Amino acid sequence: MLLSAVAALTACSGEAPPTSQATAPPTPIARLNTDAMRLVRIEFCSLLPSSAVKTALDGRRGSGERWRSGQEVAVSGDAGSGEADAAGKDVVHENGCRWSADGYSAAAWLFADPVTTAQAREVMRAAGRQKGCTVAPGPDFGNPSQLQSCRLEDGSLRERYAGLFDDTWLTCEVQGPSGSTKSAVRSRAAAWCVQVANATNTTR
Repeated sequence: MLLSAVAALTACSGEAPPTSQATAPPTPIARLNTDAMRLVRIEFCSLLPSSAVKTALDGRRGSGERWRSGQEVAVSGDAGSGEADAAGKDVVHENGCRWSADGYSAAAWLFADPVTTAQAREVMRAAGRQKGCTVAPGPDFGNPSQLQSCRLEDGSLRERYAGLFDDTWLTCEVQGPSGSTKSAVRSRAAAWCVQVANATNTTR
């Protein structure tokens, strides 16, 4: 079964980031003890602090949207973990969310079912075939894990981390508008993905 490398969205326009408490600076992504982490496959978006969302959006407050496993939603260009129908709809098998503002976006999703190493590697191979994208091992963000960097058709930059934590597949990404530097987008993506992983980690 080919898993999705990106989830389709169902809009909940105007949704604010879920929490507002202050948080300590996250651990650098290269120092995450991913071997000890166990991520829970739940609808996790309300666990993400608003400060993490704002940082990922380069200081902006974004509008949010969420989706959950089993929903039939409109799919985007590289979306679809279910089977799309003739109308371009897809039943997704992830729980996730996205915030957007002024050409910036931050998103994360967890596959709802257990994932094997073989399935994870199939997703990674598919990510390497996406137009305008390159892939690299990146930092330890699960095992196996991958960093995908994409220059999209509108000139925007997207940095996406994905990895297998035991049997849970996590994907998270940050996108910046045309004119953004790769180092800045990657830095925000790394910090965002640490926040997402920590929010869903049951061993903390």
